[in-house]
Amino acid sequence: MVRPKYDGKIGHPVFIGNINDNLIEQLEGDAGFRALKNIFTAERFIDVEDEGANFDIDTRDQYKEALKRLENGI
Repeated sequence: MVRPKYDGKIGHPVFIGNINDNLIEQLEGDAGFRALKNIFTAERFIDVEDEGANFDIDTRDQYKEALKRLENGI
């Protein structure tokens, strides 16, 4: 699993290696791949300069905030 890190905070996975389809089918809610994190034996981090790496969209309000950020070029 490769994950970005911005301002010392770990962001969303950008790459997840070989994963069994059965595991994906078990995912529920906004926990997403967080629920499977302990299954992976290798995890790498990439320092990035984009705060968007730490922005998550799970709700309608978060989606609206993402649209505002796009409009403002953030």
